[in-house]
Amino acid sequence: MNEKVPKDLGLVVATKREALWMKVKDKALAHIVQMEEEIDINKELVVIANKIIAKEKKDAN
Repeated sequence: MNEKVPKDLGLVVATKREALWMKVKDKALAHIVQMEEEIDINKELVVIANKIIAKEKKDAN
C-alpha cells in the first residue's frame, strides 16, 4: 500500500488538536463559572444564616 499522505496533514492534525483543546477549555471554563456561582450562593446563604442567628439572639434577650 503506497497511500499518498496529504502535504497539509500537519495542519489537519494541528487543527483537530486545537479544536479538541478549545472543547476542553470551554468545558473547564463552564465548570469554573458554575463553581463561582455556587460560591456566590453559599456566601448569600451565610449572610442569611447570620441574620437569622442575630435575630434569634436579639429575641432571646
